[in-house]
Amino acid sequence: MRPTFMGFETAKSAIFTNQKSLDIVGNNLSNVDTNGYTRQRVDRAAVAQSSFSTRIASNRTGLAGQGVEALGVSQTRDAFLDKCFRDEYAMASYHGQAADILSSIQNVLVDGKDITSASGIQGAIEQIYKSLNEYIKEPTLDSGANIVMSAFKNMCQVINQLDEKLTVVARQQKEDLQVNVGRTNDILEQLAHLNQKISEDATVLANPDNEYFRSNELLDQRNLLLDELAGYGDIQVTALSNGAVNVKMGGHEVVREGECNTLAMEENAQGLVTVRWRSTGEPIRLTGGTLLASQQYINGRGNNVQSSEEAVQQGIPYYRDRLVTFADALATIANRTIPVLDPATNRPMVDANGETVYKTLLAARSEAGQAAPVKAGNLSLSTE
Repeated sequence: MRPTFMGFETAKSAIFTNQKSLDIVGNNLSNVDTNGYTRQRVDRAAVAQSSFSTRIASNRTGLAGQGVEALGVSQTRDAFLDKCFRDEYAMASYHGQAADILSSIQNVLVDGKDITSASGIQGAIEQIYKSLNEYIKEPTLDSGANIVMSAFKNMCQVINQLDEKLTVVARQQKEDLQVNVGRTNDILEQLAHLNQKISEDATVLANPDNEYFRSNELLDQRNLLLDELAGYGDIQVTALSNGAVNVKMGGHEVVREGECNTLAMEENAQGLVTVRWRSTGEPIRLTGGTLLASQQYINGRGNNVQSSEEAVQQGIPYYRDRLVTFADALATIANRTIPVLDPATNRPMVDANGETVYKTLLAARSEAGQAAPVKAGNLSLSTE
């Protein structure tokens, strides 16, 4: 390089540009454990030759060789990989949330984890079986009858407790869903705010992709929020020329530059939950994410769906229905076992239709003490 002022400027531009590249390398190393940080790079280009500022147009050969300049600092991030990750993360979050809810149900139904457990339905059935076998050997002994009564009482308590525990699981899952809805709304509001800040903060130079350089730190914050949002539901992100992004969630536009939509959770009298858009009141239509899993397994009644708000997944209502079916079958069998004796004939009493009248051993009572349909939560011993 010749020892002229232009030669010195060329060398100086190379030193300064490479020094900035070393600064960015150091910044990358120092942020290797920073959550959401995207590796940065310096975009460089040769100093352009221009005779625009001269009074008379001239040959630009004499202006060539002025060195290198740093256009700006960009990120090594791939939009396609972002989309692939967010799509898969939505599905992974759905199955993870579904597994958590089913695990909570399994912890309640101990027979599902350990069939030998004496504290579940299986243990209560075995207790009834043993007490009845002992009772038929000496049916005249009050002690044997008391043991049978205790066994049935234990069964009723087991069913009542299981129903209560499933109610607690449902309440906890609804509270978790409410928290997730609130967090989703916070993310949407932050995205709209970051959109506004990013669109206002741009350089006058463009990178090799013909995009203006933006604040990389703000972009990292926004991408981190978008990744988190994908865990709550499937999203589609569209980048705009001003640096902002539009976001759709379940096909519904939730972020449009500096504006956003939010969610609201509702619970009806049957305990079913629905998450709706505040702007339209329509229920969300997601294909993945924790919000979808929570709704489906809180409202999941299996094949016995009775309304549009219920889901076909085998969730909490499904297992409560199975308990009700078992309680009703147990009461039906128990209440058609011991006939009422007619004191006059010392034979089983019959009704007006000639049907044998049986003692009511198991019954269901409402909170007011009146007879009620048999459910898992109200099954108890009869007073007869």
